[in-house]
Amino acid sequence: MNYTNVIATIEKIYNNNSDENLCLLIDGDWGIGKTYTIKKWSEESKEKYDFKYVSVFGKLSVKEIERDLILQLYEVFNSLQKVTDNNMVKIGSNMAKKVAKKFTGIDFNLSDLIENISIENISNGNSNRKIILCIDDIERKSKNIAIKDLLGLIERASTNFNVIIIANSLKLNEDLKDFSDYKEKIVDYEFKINELDPNILKEIALYKIPYLTKDLLESIVQAYINEGSILINFNNNTVTKKEILSEKSNIRIYKKFIDLIKLVNEEAIDIFNKKDVFNLDQNTITLCKNVVHHYYFGSEKDIKEASGANYDKLSLFKEIQKIFKYENYNKSILRDYFLNDTEISKDIRILYEVYKLNRTDLTTLLDKIGHNISNDNLFYFVGQKQIISLADILNDLEMLEKFKEKLLEIAGKLYSPEIEMQPPYFDSDDWCNVDYYGMEPCSRGTFEIINSINKINREKHRSLLMQSIMKR
Repeated sequence: MNYTNVIATIEKIYNNNSDENLCLLIDGDWGIGKTYTIKKWSEESKEKYDFKYVSVFGKLSVKEIERDLILQLYEVFNSLQKVTDNNMVKIGSNMAKKVAKKFTGIDFNLSDLIENISIENISNGNSNRKIILCIDDIERKSKNIAIKDLLGLIERASTNFNVIIIANSLKLNEDLKDFSDYKEKIVDYEFKINELDPNILKEIALYKIPYLTKDLLESIVQAYINEGSILINFNNNTVTKKEILSEKSNIRIYKKFIDLIKLVNEEAIDIFNKKDVFNLDQNTITLCKNVVHHYYFGSEKDIKEASGANYDKLSLFKEIQKIFKYENYNKSILRDYFLNDTEISKDIRILYEVYKLNRTDLTTLLDKIGHNISNDNLFYFVGQKQIISLADILNDLEMLEKFKEKLLEIAGKLYSPEIEMQPPYFDSDDWCNVDYYGMEPCSRGTFEIINSINKINREKHRSLLMQSIMKR
């Protein structure tokens, strides 16, 4: 079950047993979203339920856990309900008021006062909301706490309150048998969270990267949920996908995955100069997942498998690894990959092999390029280098004159000068033709485009410099 299934089922149980106090167990592997499930649910249902949460982790005794719960129940005291001690001696409303004051920190130490109060002696009160005591991290209890004593506290708490136990029972080790034996006596319903909830994953991704589109969001979530079949070295034992699935189905690691996607995308934003735009393709997203999984589960020999054993992917994989570790990385590798994988770069590569296209496909592609040119689609053209490459192939197709003026106009819009930085300069040698006989200069049409763009850049930079001087 996932978060949505579990909460929906618990809601039905509470609705059908409104007059009973129930003890529920939510079990599942670490990081699968058990605590996240409860805390999110508590935020979403404040008007209906009053959650009191305590983690067993770090507590040295059952009494310390009990005291934490009692402290959180001060509102029950504040409602002036009757409280009795173990001897059933009534503490009147004046004492209840006094206790409430102690809970606010006034006057003297509250711990002395509550030493003789037990959780089962506190009334639920007449609150309009159902009080739910959540006791988390059972498997992380101190060795000083016997599991049967902890379950005894839970049984006493369920006398007057609904209780939800949160645990990873598989990590109880030597306490597992006692836990299994005693839980049968106190747990009314048991749930196993064994799969990540796509809705939760989408929520986390949108919180960290709010400008994701619906399709991109779906793509990222599916990239994480869908496991690969590579072998991974884990704790010096080679294990398969099936054996490590529960380890990878982890919200904490998923958050690292999303953080890495955001970091890599921010680098792409710097390259493309397009803010709040998602620039990564499916391949990069998958590499981000593999980098994170390799960091937590892999070994050095698994890098090639995790990157697909492709040289370009392997190089990108290693640079993304450095980004993940906040190390210095080779920006040119990232830049070359991103620019080569843009839509316009793909279209240019197709045009360079125009002989492979039929007339319909060629017409469709040229219409698409013409539409982006006429509409000044700067996102499509990415940078001035792509403008030159497009002009080069359009010149070969004898179509450059039709688009030349507009391409130069777009090239000018793609350059934003900065006073401290020299304007970009393009060398015509980069567009030379190389064949069996050697290298020959680029075409005249391409050469003119390159010179024109270099001139535009110089003039825009000079204009900005003069404006700066005039303002002084």
